[in-house]
Amino acid sequence: MNILALLGLALGSLVVFQPILNRLILEHRGLAFAVWLNAVVLLVMASIFCLFIFYKPERFPELTHFKLSGSFQWWYFLPGSFGLMLVMGVPLIIKNFGAFSTVLTMLCGQLVTSFFYDIWAGQPFNSLRFLGLLLAGTGAFLSFR
Repeated sequence: MNILALLGLALGSLVVFQPILNRLILEHRGLAFAVWLNAVVLLVMASIFCLFIFYKPERFPELTHFKLSGSFQWWYFLPGSFGLMLVMGVPLIIKNFGAFSTVLTMLCGQLVTSFFYDIWAGQPFNSLRFLGLLLAGTGAFLSFR
């Protein structure tokens, strides 16, 4: 199996475990604490990563290097904002719907968005992908029954 496929599977598992753990933190310390702790851990780990990149750039691929030229765009804030929404929202949904239904509905949202993004980006329409999209939607619907 391709290493990137294995990485995808591993990251998919993290998509389940992160909000479950955040839900537990939420129950013991509150949602604000869970959000704050996630942000602190991310800031520390990202800072360490950036220090490695800054001081030893030759050890990392070019795409990881800092590129400080050019103008700063307002939409650079969107990914972090989306992360905050996920950290805040998904544990609340899991608490009410369970992990399986939550992840399945999120997966459907990802599939619909990525399906139309690929078409917008120039990928040809594929009937098997569309069938997969319909089957995932059916699975999400059935998981709420």
